[in-house]
Amino acid sequence: MPTGDVYVSNILLGFLGGQVGSYDLLGPVGARATVDFSITPLSGVFSGSADVLFASAGDTKGYGGAGLGIISLLGVSAPFGKAFVGVDFSVSDTVSLFAEAAPIYVFQSQTLVFGGRFGVNFAFGE
Repeated sequence: MPTGDVYVSNILLGFLGGQVGSYDLLGPVGARATVDFSITPLSGVFSGSADVLFASAGDTKGYGGAGLGIISLLGVSAPFGKAFVGVDFSVSDTVSLFAEAAPIYVFQSQTLVFGGRFGVNFAFGE
């Protein structure tokens, strides 16, 4: 089932973001696209990624995966890779809460950043 999320991310502290995707495109394999932007004095920071994930079934889903993306800081862009693990708790048929941890490696600067996100997930469609 397709989903959309609204979340707060502390990958660079003070980020808001959103994502769309599905936990079950091909059985337990899903995909998503994410976008994060800064709401702090670090204005001009933006990132986006495409991720593949593997999720368990049920009202409480454990999931993990990896993705590639681009981060832009004050007009300078750099590619990154990330891995993530998380859990999604269903509140109703269409609403769930999730939390996720994600180490991110920025290739250009060879920097490893640890972050996470939490938020509300809205299911839509069939």
